[in-house]
Amino acid sequence: MSNEWYGINYPFKGGAQNVLSKQVGTRIIQNDLLQLIYTNPGERVYRPTYGIGIRTYLFELNDDQTLEVLQTNIRQQISMYETRVDVDNLSVTQDKDNKKLSMRLVCTLIQSPGEKFEINLNLPILGT
Repeated sequence: MSNEWYGINYPFKGGAQNVLSKQVGTRIIQNDLLQLIYTNPGERVYRPTYGIGIRTYLFELNDDQTLEVLQTNIRQQISMYETRVDVDNLSVTQDKDNKKLSMRLVCTLIQSPGEKFEINLNLPILGT
């Protein structure tokens, strides 16, 4: 039995009249994961522990220990708030020469074990 997930597409544009368009399937899960990654803890009302706050790490990235803390935080937050997926692979690396943080997240849908998707982020490191 396969469940369908529906939600509003983010950013809030698109659709026939360029207004709130609908998204379905793994696309909504990917967007929900991105919201979890970019949201700072304490930013959501009634959900003070929700969010990874990856932007704050961009100022702190200067050693491998910080990358390990970030990876652990990502895994914990996904297991707590995104119960529709299992994390198959997560890698977070930094390129100090080009001042970039790269994240690759591969997930499997729990209700459809053969269905996988991938999220790739490349963000500028703002700290020194």
